[in-house]
Amino acid sequence: MERRDYFMGMLIHRCIYGNAPNYLKDFLYLLSDIHSVPTRSNTNGDFYVSHPYLEIYKQSFLYNGPMTLNRLPPELKCIEDLSCGTRHFKPFIKANGHV
Repeated sequence: MERRDYFMGMLIHRCIYGNAPNYLKDFLYLLSDIHSVPTRSNTNGDFYVSHPYLEIYKQSFLYNGPMTLNRLPPELKCIEDLSCGTRHFKPFIKANGHV
């Protein structure tokens, strides 16, 4: 579980700050781009997560990627340098068991 969360977090980071294929970047939408009402989720930079109709959908990148990113604390979301993010992301996953 920890390993999967770590690699999902790194893939999402690459999608946000570059270095990821466009077909993966196209699946990520900020909540502020979808809803115009200012809420905590909009101001925290959370991503839109579509409602899963099947349990198997929860294992997909479309669901698990944004969910992983939304669970991160704001100080980890805003790190742009991948090597620095890796240093902070690993201890966070080990301390919490999962993201």
